[in-house]
Amino acid sequence: MDPTPAPGRSGRPDGTLLDLVREQVADLLGYDDRADVATDASFLDLGMDSLTAVELRDRLTAACGIAISSTVVFDHPTPALLADHVHQLLENPAEGSDVRR
Repeated sequence: MDPTPAPGRSGRPDGTLLDLVREQVADLLGYDDRADVATDASFLDLGMDSLTAVELRDRLTAACGIAISSTVVFDHPTPALLADHVHQLLENPAEGSDVRR
């Protein structure tokens, strides 16, 4: 499944959700470039903790305009899995209706 968001929903019509996730992780964790964030690396192995996980969720929520669970990084523990999950939420926003904050 291609994790490209619907135009206008993420504010990134020409990018992919995977790029967005990797950019945000790189910024939060102090990596020089999103290319330094492997798509299949676990967030914990990349250096994410509970505080940065919530910050990532907040950034993705703001960028995509959808409700995302505060446990999303632990429920979808790699950039690729998280991008796929966000794509699914964009396709069916009702899936995010049981958001825990």
